[in-house]
Amino acid sequence: MSLPVQSIPASRRVEAHGLGVHVTEWPGARPPIVMLHALGFTGRLFDPIARSLSPLHQVLCPDLRGHGRTDHPPEGYQYPNLVRDLVTVLQILHLPEVVLLGHTWGADIAMTFAATHPKRVKGLILIDGGYRYRRESPEPPPVVSPERGRPGMRFASLEEALEDARIQLGIPWNDDLKRAVEDSLDVGRDRTVSYRLDDDRWARIYKALWAYDPSPFLKDVQGPTLLVHPAGEWPATAEGTIAAFQARAAALVMANALLVTLPNSDNLSLLSSPLLAESVLEFLRSL
Repeated sequence: MSLPVQSIPASRRVEAHGLGVHVTEWPGARPPIVMLHALGFTGRLFDPIARSLSPLHQVLCPDLRGHGRTDHPPEGYQYPNLVRDLVTVLQILHLPEVVLLGHTWGADIAMTFAATHPKRVKGLILIDGGYRYRRESPEPPPVVSPERGRPGMRFASLEEALEDARIQLGIPWNDDLKRAVEDSLDVGRDRTVSYRLDDDRWARIYKALWAYDPSPFLKDVQGPTLLVHPAGEWPATAEGTIAAFQARAAALVMANALLVTLPNSDNLSLLSSPLLAESVLEFLRSL
């Protein structure tokens, strides 16, 4: 089946209890799908899969608090506040019920939202997050530890910043990923470039992400859930073994969950995979 392609998304801004939230919107039919991005990125991270689903489905991709073109307050990055942001955004957009998709950090927020607001979630899709208790994994490498933040936070030019991101990510580089990284950068008046999410907020969020324990929420999500585990990210490593076990355990504990394991993929390039789009579409048809 060939999918129609919606190549140009719309951009809008809503005010959520004093927080200006930027939303990338791909027109399409309902039920609407709201996608929550990974730490350090923006809603444009979902361009590949959003194009695949639109216009069969309306897709909305907000920039979460402190990211992209959403406001960057100094406080409020704990999970309850992030869930409250989402509640308010959905109210303003008149979306009483949505399909919720989250990716890594965004999946943690999506899981928490689904457990605490079950009547507002028609279906839940968790990609490499939401079901993972990261403190069971080996310690994070020093380059991304909360104490150090990210390296190279200021660059002489946009080209230098993008080249640094390409090297740091270490995965196949394409126009969609380049656009997603560029959307997370800010160009100053002196033309130097830095990430919109600064070191302090990055460290605060990362600490909360590392400590996030999904176990209190798993049993509370009663609706249809798709768990997507990228099996190729850490092959034959302790972290990969633990992540795979956590995915299988979550699928057993949750009331109505389906686990899909996609081989030969990491959690970023996975978003461009036709296999992911097919899995999500099949899940959506079942709702």
